[in-house]
Amino acid sequence: MRQEKQLLLDEIYEKIDDSEAFIVTSYQGLDALKITDFRARVAKAGGDFEVVRKRVFAKALEKKGLTIDVSTLKGHVGVVFTGEDPIPATKEVYSFEEDNKDTIEVLAGHLLVDDSVYRNPDFEYAAAHVMSPPFRPKANLEALWRGLQSGDLQTTATDHCCFCAEQKAMGKDDFRKIPNGTGGIEDRMNVLWTHGVNTGRLTVNEFVAVTSSNTAKIFNIYPRKGLIAEGSDADLSIFDPKATHTISVKNHHQNVDFNIFEGMELTGVNVATVSQGIVVYKDGDVRTEEGTGRYVDRPCFASYYSAIEKRSSATGPTSVDRS
Repeated sequence: MRQEKQLLLDEIYEKIDDSEAFIVTSYQGLDALKITDFRARVAKAGGDFEVVRKRVFAKALEKKGLTIDVSTLKGHVGVVFTGEDPIPATKEVYSFEEDNKDTIEVLAGHLLVDDSVYRNPDFEYAAAHVMSPPFRPKANLEALWRGLQSGDLQTTATDHCCFCAEQKAMGKDDFRKIPNGTGGIEDRMNVLWTHGVNTGRLTVNEFVAVTSSNTAKIFNIYPRKGLIAEGSDADLSIFDPKATHTISVKNHHQNVDFNIFEGMELTGVNVATVSQGIVVYKDGDVRTEEGTGRYVDRPCFASYYSAIEKRSSATGPTSVDRS
């Protein structure tokens, strides 16, 4: 195979700076034709694929205040630098190997909060939004909504990880020391209803899929979870599509002094939650009891493994009898 042109440190740094996102991909085992084909597909999707020495790439990331564990990588890595809309290039990465059954989640915060929060002159406000991946320009928000609508993104989450102002202040003089994370689990479904269902971006059925059913199937706990039916767990979230609520640190139940959705007006909220057939939340009153949680077994090999096996069998190499 011909030797791939290696990017210099400054070239990598510029690409990281200019791209909306980057994706580290497998490089080992790809022949020249596959690399050429993949590079063309990524370019058509508005991205750029480069082969980079792992230590040079790690050094470039360090220069940007980012880190990556390169200990498990061999020699070189393939890096896809995306364009303004990261979804098309991301799709090419996940569809390149047709036997893959990859799933992608999007955080509720990334659908609604943009990177202008980091330009706020108030350190506490800006630091409260520090998380990974960081919030992105507004154009990315719509791209992520399109990915959710099209099914390219299958689930929603929050990566709930709370730190109070006193903890975030550890990075006052060095942003790299700001504890990484934000809250959001309490408001996830409510903000998705208001900004998804109420705006026509999502149907009610799609809302249920991206907040519940798809996740249950991926984790192989469907139909125990993700379905209302005889034999399924009696775990229910009851929504009132006309109920209103204003998100505020003053009335949320999360043990943190900041809310990234502060002041957001909602129409359509969860008014009651049932766990194991018992009402554990109703109209703002949390009624959970310590010790009532239970382990949920996740059996190995969800249904998509069967599809992978069939595909591998159908496309695998076959012998030729020349006797």
